[in-house]
Amino acid sequence: MFFSICCTVQVFSLLHFTSVSSPHTAPDGLLPPRLAAATPTSLQVAWAAPARHNAPGPLRYRLQMRTSASPQVHQLMDDETTIFSHMVKELEPFTEYHFRLLVSNSHGETSSPWVSLFTEQDSGSSVRLVPQRRAGVERESERERASGQRSLVKGTPLPHDLAGVILD
Repeated sequence: MFFSICCTVQVFSLLHFTSVSSPHTAPDGLLPPRLAAATPTSLQVAWAAPARHNAPGPLRYRLQMRTSASPQVHQLMDDETTIFSHMVKELEPFTEYHFRLLVSNSHGETSSPWVSLFTEQDSGSSVRLVPQRRAGVERESERERASGQRSLVKGTPLPHDLAGVILD
């Protein structure tokens, strides 16, 4: 990852005054958005300001979303904001969505990597589903949590048309 730092140095000597400035650049040190809260039909997505603004003036934030089923990118917000979260509504239950953040100033733009976030399972279901991200990941059922016993669910990744692993 490339980082640049904008700085101004002023040097004064008995002979003359010199000022040296590095050029302003796009913001950098941007982390991907994170999940703040989830329901079956909404996701509260939050983020932090970039580590370095690298230029004077306001920062413009753009939050983008796409699904695994479609490469189409949806622009959720585009604003010079100081509020670092956004509620995405009218989503499908127990579905994976991909988000990224783009931040720009008057000298350029930088983007975070895409990150996957999941909506919660619909509360009308009597079976608890757990997203399977990779094989061999520990999963706890309600019974295991109550008894203190644990088991390991192993297997191959699920086909894209299945939503998760069914636990009793």
